[in-house]
Amino acid sequence: MPSPSTHQDSREVREIETRSRRRIREAVESKGGTVLAIRWEPIRHEPNLGPVGGWTVEAEHPYQPNPSVPMEALGYNLAEVLEEIAGWPVGGKDVGGGEGG
Repeated sequence: MPSPSTHQDSREVREIETRSRRRIREAVESKGGTVLAIRWEPIRHEPNLGPVGGWTVEAEHPYQPNPSVPMEALGYNLAEVLEEIAGWPVGGKDVGGGEGG
């Protein structure tokens, strides 16, 4: 008898997946990760902080620095978030550095 709690529910994709959310999910999955949460908040100005809001992406990744803390990508727009995710290691390759160095 299969367990009712498989790890499928971790993505919480019950809402309609927009093109932007799909692109983010695909970028995370291309790096070997699993999306935990994708949030968008309208960008606004806070007096003491300046601009706040935008995209927040949390994901599990096989090579995250601290396994108890999800990988996170933040950005005011989609391009910034995708660029940050592009810098994540792929299946353990590129750990500790990226290009050049």
